Amino acid sequence: MAVLKFLLLIKKEYKAAMLGLLASLGSTFASIALMSTAGWFLTAMATAAVLGLTLNLFVPSALIRLLAILRTGLRYADRLFSHAAA
Repeated sequence: MAVLKFLLLIKKEYKAAMLGLLASLGSTFASIALMSTAGWFLTAMATAAVLGLTLNLFVPSALIRLLAILRTGLRYADRLFSHAAA
């Protein structure tokens, strides 16, 4: 019942609300991926230092930058669309 009332309230701005929701979900997934990648990168670097191995720094670093920029852009889009729907 509450969901139906909510959908009736956002009937005019349904597209903006759904775009805001999609951007919010994308931002959440980008945040999770960023934390996972950063944790993996730190662990790999510590393991490589202890074992005396060499690792490629560029791919994980580029992935971390990409995810950080993606998260920032999606958070901006989330606020932009959500406030347009309000």
